[in-house]
Amino acid sequence: MLFTGHVGVKARVVGRTVVVGSSQLITTLSALAYLRWRGIQASVLRIVSLKAGDLIHASSAFEQELQRVATAEGHRCIVQSHGPSPLGSEPLHCDLLLLPRLDDQEGQTLLAACPAAEVVELGESIGVETRLYSFSARRTRSRALQALRARHGPDGFTLAPLIPIHRDVEVSRLCCLLELCSAFRRQIETAGRSPEALPSDAALVCLPYLKVRSWRWRFKLAGRQLGWRQPPQLLNLAYIRAALNPLFKCQGGQAVWIQAHPKNHRHRELIQVALQPMAGSGSARLQVLDGTAPLEVLLTQQLMAGPAQGTVAGFGTNLLSAAVFLHPHADRVQLCAAPHGKGPMRWWWRTFTALFQRRELLRRRHVQTTLTNLQSAFQQLNAQ
Repeated sequence: MLFTGHVGVKARVVGRTVVVGSSQLITTLSALAYLRWRGIQASVLRIVSLKAGDLIHASSAFEQELQRVATAEGHRCIVQSHGPSPLGSEPLHCDLLLLPRLDDQEGQTLLAACPAAEVVELGESIGVETRLYSFSARRTRSRALQALRARHGPDGFTLAPLIPIHRDVEVSRLCCLLELCSAFRRQIETAGRSPEALPSDAALVCLPYLKVRSWRWRFKLAGRQLGWRQPPQLLNLAYIRAALNPLFKCQGGQAVWIQAHPKNHRHRELIQVALQPMAGSGSARLQVLDGTAPLEVLLTQQLMAGPAQGTVAGFGTNLLSAAVFLHPHADRVQLCAAPHGKGPMRWWWRTFTALFQRRELLRRRHVQTTLTNLQSAFQQLNAQ
């Protein structure tokens, strides 16, 4: 089903200068969808990444494809992603500044370097409303937003996520994103990118970032780190195993492919060893991907090979990105969650999770709410 994406789109505005702060492929597509939905055709569109372009999900890895998509939208696009500090010493004035988050380091840097008449926070991934998973990070974000309000006034910035938590999704804006994802898929097909092919019946698991502990204890002295080292150890592994166990059982003898988080690209072997015991005799086969392609490209290549039936499972907001790229087959996407047991064990497990796995509990609630909201919007589209 083809969605025009222009129902509800606002009157076209031309000649504006726009800066998009985005180091990820999917957040760049989300920003382009927002511009289409607003009817903005930029005379100069700068896609700026302050992070090094060595991660597979970086927008810089798809610079040519993104420029062609932006050009087709009527923008004169410039991608600045060569190193950690692509901005010059002079301020980069613009009419509109689009950021995934206002409070993180990249957002704060671009706010200082790009004086803008209008600032909009779109949310991470496809535009998911920000909910941080530690209380200290939430306090830091709250203070950062308060400082922005004090500096620029109550109307100094706008929070405009595509997938809000307590409101319905704007269907016309979602249509814009679906169309741009289709356009990007066509660019990938034309470019002939060929990452490792996934079997059509294989399950794909997208892991969150797993912290690695390499010190038993440490301290700093005269700028040096001293302490007692230990072999690298993945943290929160028990929860990950418990959440993946039902999926492995359902797969039987079929393959389960593991897509590690880009920040864990140096820990592939460690992840393989840690999860290998789950692939015992008579159960699913496990393979950790080599990390040569982001999730969006893997799904595109799988769809090019033919109808795919395998599950796409995960823990974080990249599941919403998978749902958008798989639409209208978004029912393949499922959220991994550790079982809570039955009877008294259910209350014990909830208490244990709240005390010792609070981050995963908050992550699951956030992703479950936003994924349900997105799926409801898909149902609306399918009913049209």
